[in-house]
Amino acid sequence: RDADRIVVVTADGIAEQARRAARNPQTAILARQELAPFVGSLIEALGRFAQSIAVVREPLDGAGEIITSPWRTVAYRRGDCDDVAAAVLAFASTFGLPCMAAVVATSPGFAHAVALVGDDPYLPGRLTHVIDQAHGARILPEPFPALALAGVR
Repeated sequence: RDADRIVVVTADGIAEQARRAARNPQTAILARQELAPFVGSLIEALGRFAQSIAVVREPLDGAGEIITSPWRTVAYRRGDCDDVAAAVLAFASTFGLPCMAAVVATSPGFAHAVALVGDDPYLPGRLTHVIDQAHGARILPEPFPALALAGVR
């Protein structure tokens, strides 16, 4: 197994990929470099970063879903929803923001990975935004219809 990949998408797998990346001190440097061009709050920058990654689908080669490391996602400027969620979560974690991976049902038989991130200084630890490639950052609806959740920290 490639150390840069985790096979089978679950919220736990996405969170694990983000944790691995966040433990590397170089990820904080990468996060600052990637988010610097985006003006606005940190949450807005994370959302714009997510939207800057080209959407690709997993190849249908029988290997199943693969969660790519944030480093590879940034290097190739492309990935699918789980790759972007892992990168956003790793970056958010390096800034000390509370964050979780979430998998939501989009239609029967299909799921979508997103990053849940918080930035409310009055409610520390509260998740306030959902971030993905399609929509960037938006306010987290309550209740949030997640099939699975996994914390990064």
